[in-house]
Amino acid sequence: MRGSPARSTGSSSSSSRASWPRMDGAAAPSPIPYREKPTDYWPPYMCHCQQKAARWISWSDDNPGRRYYKCLRARVGGCRLWDWAEESTTTPFVRSLLIDLRDMVWKFRREKEEMVAAVVDAREKLEETRAEKEAELQAARLAMQAKDHEVVVLGERVNELNRQRAILLYALAVCIGLLMFCMLKTNVL
Repeated sequence: MRGSPARSTGSSSSSSRASWPRMDGAAAPSPIPYREKPTDYWPPYMCHCQQKAARWISWSDDNPGRRYYKCLRARVGGCRLWDWAEESTTTPFVRSLLIDLRDMVWKFRREKEEMVAAVVDAREKLEETRAEKEAELQAARLAMQAKDHEVVVLGERVNELNRQRAILLYALAVCIGLLMFCMLKTNVL
């Protein structure tokens, strides 16, 4: 039925590929990639604007996988053309199967988006934590350098005090020696 598309009075909002709402309320994309561009088909189907109409795939519950024509410029002031490209040949079983598969694809895409967002959040938190730990480590290094400097200064002070103590002990020993010498000399006389 490619050459004679089925006419429909249905609205594009009930079966448009971009208008099927997801659980979060946003429009959901086609669950599968298009095999051809919207205008890569033959024979051409002309819209009321005298341009080749775009052929899309409906993913509504009523017509999953069914192709339809819509004016390529409908979102920017084009005409209101909207027609089925073929008669529906989908059995209730296949329709139900397509809907289930569509819903699973959308579910997996949502889960992937959530996982990607979780990974991005985890990376951001990891980077924040790494930056905090790096800052803490840098502060600890600076504190350690200050303590190392204090240890060097205190070590030099200890060495100076030890030198001064040694001089004092030597002077004390000399004084005691002189004192004993003087005492012995006065006792001997």
